[in-house]
Amino acid sequence: GPEAEGAAARVAAAMLAPLAESAVAPVSVVRMGQHALSRWPELLASLAQPVFFQREGTLVLWHRQDSTEAARLARVLARTGEQVPELPPMRAIDGA
Repeated sequence: GPEAEGAAARVAAAMLAPLAESAVAPVSVVRMGQHALSRWPELLASLAQPVFFQREGTLVLWHRQDSTEAARLARVLARTGEQVPELPPMRAIDGA
């Protein structure tokens, strides 16, 4: 509907994915995202009502025909990991 109720964008707007964001953001933004992730539990604890929060990582999916772009992203994420070593490293998984 016009209010986008139930749309994924409502959740995605609240998502912090510092390593994945490095595909399009400078390292300074990645570091800010990492800092924000560490602050969220503290900020949420100060609220009167409980708020659902989970920190389980980010899943990036690709179609086979996008393998070239996936390889490019893997290189970008590896460089980011070298520049911001406190980020959890990327792990590649497959359908199995």
